[in-house]
Amino acid sequence: MALHSANDHPITPQSSSQVQNWINNGVSWNSSKEHQDSMSLQEKGWQVKVCWKDEFIGNHCIGIGTFAEEDISEGTVLRIGIFGSNMVIYNSEKNAPNVAVHGTMEYLLNYSGACPCNVAAGGEDLIFFLPGCGVNHSPNANCKLVCTVNGVCLVATRDIKNGTVLGFDYNSFGTAPEWYKKMLRDNLGTDTCVFPGLNDYV
Repeated sequence: MALHSANDHPITPQSSSQVQNWINNGVSWNSSKEHQDSMSLQEKGWQVKVCWKDEFIGNHCIGIGTFAEEDISEGTVLRIGIFGSNMVIYNSEKNAPNVAVHGTMEYLLNYSGACPCNVAAGGEDLIFFLPGCGVNHSPNANCKLVCTVNGVCLVATRDIKNGTVLGFDYNSFGTAPEWYKKMLRDNLGTDTCVFPGLNDYV
C-alpha cells in the first residue's frame, strides 16, 4: 500500500459536510463530550458499542476515556476511519484547518497523530478522526491503528471485556514533524501535544 498523503486525499465538495465545515470554520462544540454526543456511533464509524466517561488512574482523573460496552474479540475493527468522511489527513499546506480558531488548535494538539504507514516511512502528514476517538494513552494498550487504502482503522489487539477502558500507545505516533510543532507554537504558544517527548505521560 502506498504512503498516505494529504495530496492524495484532498477535502472536496464530495467530502462529508462535517469535514468541510470543520476545515472551514473549526470547532463548533463546547466540550469533547458534547461533540461525541452530537452523532451516533454508526455515524462516527464505530463498529462496536462504546461510551465516554471519566477515566481514572488510581484516584486521579485523566479526563474523558472510551469504554467498551460489549465484549470484543482480538482483531475486531473497533472504528473505521475514511479520509474525507470522518477522518482528515493534513500537512502545513494541504487540508490545513482554520488555525485562527483557538478551539481548532486545541483539537489538533489533542487529537492529531501519525498513521502507521507515515511512521514507518518517515512521512510528515498527520491524521485525526472527527470526532476524536477519545482513547487515552496506555503502556498496556489494547488497540492500535491499522492503515487501509482510504483511511485508518482502530483495531483491538486482544480480547476486551465489557466495561474495560480502551487504551492506545502514543509511542506508536513516532516523532512530531517540525511543521506541526511550529504551528502549535505560533498559535498556542506551546508544542506540548500527544507525541512522545512532548507530554508528561509518554
